Amino acid sequence: MNFLIRHPGQTILYFLAAIGSLTYYGDLGMAKVAGYWSLGMAKATGLLLLFIGTYIGGTIVWQTKTRLNLALSLSLILFILGSLLLMAEGRALLGIHDAVDSRHTTIATLGIVGLYLGMISLETKYVSVKRLLVGFLLTFIILGIGLSYAGAIHEGPEWRDNKNLDAYYLSTFRVQSDQTLRSLFVFNPQIAREGAEVLEKHRLNVFSRPSLEPEELTPVEGSTQSNYWVNRAYMENCPAGQQDSCIINAEWQATLTIQGWAVDQQAQNTAGGVFINIDGQIDIPALYGRDRPDVATLLMDNRYRFSGFFASFSTALVGEGQHVLSLKIVTADKKGYYEADQKIILEIRYPEAPPPPPVAPTLVSPADDATVSGDTVTFQWEPVDGATSYALIVNTVNNPFSMQTVKLFRAGAYSLGDVNTYLDKGYFKDGTTYYWWVWAQDAAGQSSWPEVSAKGRSFINGANK
Repeated sequence: MNFLIRHPGQTILYFLAAIGSLTYYGDLGMAKVAGYWSLGMAKATGLLLLFIGTYIGGTIVWQTKTRLNLALSLSLILFILGSLLLMAEGRALLGIHDAVDSRHTTIATLGIVGLYLGMISLETKYVSVKRLLVGFLLTFIILGIGLSYAGAIHEGPEWRDNKNLDAYYLSTFRVQSDQTLRSLFVFNPQIAREGAEVLEKHRLNVFSRPSLEPEELTPVEGSTQSNYWVNRAYMENCPAGQQDSCIINAEWQATLTIQGWAVDQQAQNTAGGVFINIDGQIDIPALYGRDRPDVATLLMDNRYRFSGFFASFSTALVGEGQHVLSLKIVTADKKGYYEADQKIILEIRYPEAPPPPPVAPTLVSPADDATVSGDTVTFQWEPVDGATSYALIVNTVNNPFSMQTVKLFRAGAYSLGDVNTYLDKGYFKDGTTYYWWVWAQDAAGQSSWPEVSAKGRSFINGANK
């Protein structure tokens, strides 16, 4: 409701676009501006349908006094309008493109059906107007169906690939990284894992389909054709077109992806599937059957068009060190497999753990609760192995991070260098109690911060002697 109050115009446009969503056709591969024209058409159509709905609804209300059979169409129209109003109020903040999403067009379609039923049931002396409105509604329905099919033909392959990819991630959840599983549940990949375990246990969803097990396949003599490569993001020494040896930084790349194509050339057909083999021990199934028209052109046979594959797995599954990747190409009859000649050497590197920060120095003088005379104080502490410099903080309260008080009094010196003695001046001689801390810093910039919860070393500046 807050968004509706603050942005009434956008909410109204969302409502109109939702009503006319059947005429939204996206860009359908045309210039991007066509998408904007399509969105404007959906809004205009929504406004026109709202006008027709108001006319038909008002007429039905008037005639319902004597014809109860019109109540069905009126109920349907009001229900759909109410649903779209609630949807606009709750989802307008997501943008107008959300209103024309295909999952919402069903609601608008039911509303148009209600308008059509109401229109053909009306009794009016304006026969030409009735015929015009019925013709418009029929045209709108036919146009919406045609545009929906055109949009599905254009966007269908992409939707299919995305859904197949999600199904692949779900079916191979045990080898996927959290980064990958966020595509299934963005907020918490652990929820995706737990849900997948339930589906696997009861053999539901993607787990209801029979799967190939590499242990059940027998090696086949001979060879076939294939080509594959590793995703080159965050790699070193891995030039394009020459990926026999690659170095991967595991800190930056939590997921390894392998792409390529493979065919069963002896059967003159696409393969039955592909497994990524790691060190001859781990077999990871790939998503096989992706569209590769370039392969069909290369091999001069259109039967090889859907021979592409994609595999994904967690870098942590492979582990640190050097590993050998190869392919197991399942035969077309799914009874055996070929071993591809191509091998890829992967070296997984994890960054070296930084050295621990230096320990906190042992304070020597002034002693705790000591009385210091004069306005000059010599601070001394034990040197720390690995420290390249020290920082000194002096405060009038037992808190080294009370910056306001430090500014009012002596803040001491920061980055003193590699010393363990410091002479400081300018302390009041009025019995003020001071607290002091020292921490060490190494060459990497790490510091051993003093324990704030403990009482700092203190001294009292007394009168001159």
